[in-house]
Amino acid sequence: MRKNKIVIFAILFSIIFVAIRSFNVSADVMSSDNYKIFSDVLSVGGAYSISSNYGLSDTVGEILVNPTSSTSSNFEIQSGFWGMSSSSILSVSFDTNSINLGTLSKTEVNTASQTMTVTTNAYAGFTTTIQVSGSLSSGTDTITAVSDGAVSAGSVEYGIRTSGTNAQMNSSDYGLSASAQTLAQTTSAIIADQTVVTYKASISGSTGAGSYGQTVTFTTTANF
Repeated sequence: MRKNKIVIFAILFSIIFVAIRSFNVSADVMSSDNYKIFSDVLSVGGAYSISSNYGLSDTVGEILVNPTSSTSSNFEIQSGFWGMSSSSILSVSFDTNSINLGTLSKTEVNTASQTMTVTTNAYAGFTTTIQVSGSLSSGTDTITAVSDGAVSAGSVEYGIRTSGTNAQMNSSDYGLSASAQTLAQTTSAIIADQTVVTYKASISGSTGAGSYGQTVTFTTTANF
């Protein structure tokens, strides 16, 4: 009797966090042996407030300062006291750092998911890209990246699809490659933005048995 072919899909994740300041800000910094004031303001109050739904930096005062960013072809400036803040925040987390799609079958598509959560105070938001270092393989056998927009039962292919307000791969199944592809992106500061990445794989009757694996790299850049 012929034994059923067993294919195990495993992915290891390496995460790179990159914070980039796009513009340099010049300002007077007051300091002594005992203190340092990065920026000062004449005001009557203010604080940084945060909840599960919002983050707010407020100052009571500076009523003549335009709180929005000003731009031209040569510069961009964030005016006001909070625009001079020296604290840069970028937090990225995953609910799991490995994916196992189990034993694949030619009669169905196996799926497994992970959730990425990003928080940043970067005024221009963040961008997360995804790429792989090689094919999903076991020895010389490979499962090819999907190219027609849908991983289908009985076909030798795999890919991902995302869900989330700022996810960029929601419309179809995408094949992964060595070239970085945008996974999620915002254009302003965000708190606890979530992107669900669903991995999909299928095989045919001729797919070689084995343990298939691939390394996936996520790169998150905060755009200050």
